[in-house]
Amino acid sequence: MKKENYAKFLIALFFAYFDCMVGTAQNIEVLDAYSFEPVKHASIWTKDNGKFHSAITDEHGKAKINFKFKELNITHINYEKRKLKPAELQNNRILLTPRYHLAAVVTVKSQEPKWIRKKLKEFVKRKKRIYHNVKQLLKYYYSTQSIAGSSYYKFDSQGVMEQISPKKSMYEITQRQGWITSMDTTRLTDLTNLRRILYEDFVYCLDNDFISSHRFFVNDEYQGKLGEVELAFRSKKDFTDKGRFVIDTTRYIIIRCNRTMDTKANKKEKASSIMLSIAKAISGYKILNWETEQRTVYTETAGSWHIAESDYKFFMKTHEASADTAEANFDRETGGGFSNMEATLKIGEPDTLTPQEEADTISWRRLPYPWYLKYNSDAERAYEIRLSHLPAVVRIDN
Repeated sequence: MKKENYAKFLIALFFAYFDCMVGTAQNIEVLDAYSFEPVKHASIWTKDNGKFHSAITDEHGKAKINFKFKELNITHINYEKRKLKPAELQNNRILLTPRYHLAAVVTVKSQEPKWIRKKLKEFVKRKKRIYHNVKQLLKYYYSTQSIAGSSYYKFDSQGVMEQISPKKSMYEITQRQGWITSMDTTRLTDLTNLRRILYEDFVYCLDNDFISSHRFFVNDEYQGKLGEVELAFRSKKDFTDKGRFVIDTTRYIIIRCNRTMDTKANKKEKASSIMLSIAKAISGYKILNWETEQRTVYTETAGSWHIAESDYKFFMKTHEASADTAEANFDRETGGGFSNMEATLKIGEPDTLTPQEEADTISWRRLPYPWYLKYNSDAERAYEIRLSHLPAVVRIDN
């Protein structure tokens, strides 16, 4: 090849790469690598010269990206993280590998076995004697990530956790180390998803009301230990409230579970219809989309069962015609406002406090029940702000 032709070839190759890197708006589709089902609410993002750009897939696993990238990150709490260069983005399709394997999909039948409800009601009677029945200190590791438009935030916390009142499901933590990673200088710490994981735990949700409002089906394909059964469930009124769990029918222990809830189910279970009506009348506030997904595995420590690890995903899209100034200020003080969040919690071995930690009672933080829309007292708001200012090392990610 002549020198001038070779030079032209290199220039053409450079501009081809540059065009690919800069790109025009592209429609991306994110799919499960095995089932080829769409992965909704996956985060697609990149960092370039200190700027952060992101997009979130819709319910069909599709998203439009209109930003340049040298490397594209695709994350979802249920899947292994992927990094792609422009040349690797073939047919605008991205396949994600699941982090864990679920047994075969349960075929929903018209009849449920008669023994199921009797077993579940017996579980409800016994669960207070099985779960969190021993007051003990346990190590915890918590991580939450939030993505919205041009903002990225991650908070990691580790320390000691204690449940101080099983009847009221009250938790306290003392943080030993905390880290914040963000694109700016924010120093706010976020324990919101930690509280959601703990208080929206399936073991607590599974009560007699839950049993009467849901249908249950046995997964005949499940192969577990003797006495273990995997049950699929779905709400009688709202099919988007569904999931599955493994229960030991001889010891009445739930070993692991998965649950997903869509807008209707979340509003019914977690938000007051009266408060929603008042908010809509005052500011035009309404929830357009509210989806949650939680996967939890349980373990036993010193004769008491508790969460061993849990993955939690929260997605919310809202509309407000006239923003409430006080609420906007409160969001700034607590770091609220992210629409797409993912979190993980791991609770490990028993721990003991050092003499200094025992003396330093001010370092303990009570974790109140998470609220979504309610009137709050000044004391409640002050405590929420206090939870948002735990000591943490800040790392600017640019």
